[in-house]
Amino acid sequence: MPRFVSARNGVILATGGFGASDALVRQWAPEFASLPTDNSPGSTGDGLKMAEALGAAVEGMGNVMCVTGVKSRRNIAVRLASPADFIYVNDSGKRFVEENEAQDTLVTAIRSQHDGRCFVIFASKTESGLDPLTRKSLYRLLVAGDVFSAPSVEKLAAILKLPADNLARSIRRYNEMAVQPGRVGKCLAMPCTLLDSGPYWGYEASLKIHYTAGGLRIDGKGRVLNKKGRPIPGLWAAGGVTGSVHGANCTSGNGLTDAFVMGRIVGEQASAARL
Repeated sequence: MPRFVSARNGVILATGGFGASDALVRQWAPEFASLPTDNSPGSTGDGLKMAEALGAAVEGMGNVMCVTGVKSRRNIAVRLASPADFIYVNDSGKRFVEENEAQDTLVTAIRSQHDGRCFVIFASKTESGLDPLTRKSLYRLLVAGDVFSAPSVEKLAAILKLPADNLARSIRRYNEMAVQPGRVGKCLAMPCTLLDSGPYWGYEASLKIHYTAGGLRIDGKGRVLNKKGRPIPGLWAAGGVTGSVHGANCTSGNGLTDAFVMGRIVGEQASAARL
């Protein structure tokens, strides 16, 4: 049975985004509708729909952040967090993008490759530096046959069915870039991990919906605005349900910052309100 609660000071929506709702992704960001998601099952946009029914405005609904995970039918997440630790290559074995580019640039670059195929390549120094949980997941997928390891670049290329000469050339050029004076590319911005010793690792990547940066329009106090730009009395929002914070890209880690900062602001606002 439904329960009705009367709020004395107002309501704060902190219901997350819509990345786990096929219907809302198709409605607001149809170009991403075919992609899987790593969102929690509860990220279905319920708060967005309730606020819209009250006349709330939304913005940036097409701003969907994606990450590369292992192409697998198994629900095991492996995500190499630092772009300094790996390279992307296409199905010709050629590196095609700087791995530290903004998320929208990376997604466009990956989807523009032949059949949208992309492979993540790294080596022993990256594997040994993984946190225990990521390493555990990596080895589970290794046993399952979704991640591969080989003692040489040539053998890894054969397993992944990539041209060995091209893959070796991509790795060699990357290693040269990482150590040369006057570094270029991503190695100018960060110390890059060399891919210079086996075993070598690789897997075919799958783009996954990670964060929906669009949502309810709010002001600096977290008040939800209507379509005329006016606050809806007694309604605040914070976190993934909002769309006025990140723009086209959500920098890694800023989702938590958004939740903490705006959560505190709207909490203070609601506790002081008198409706």
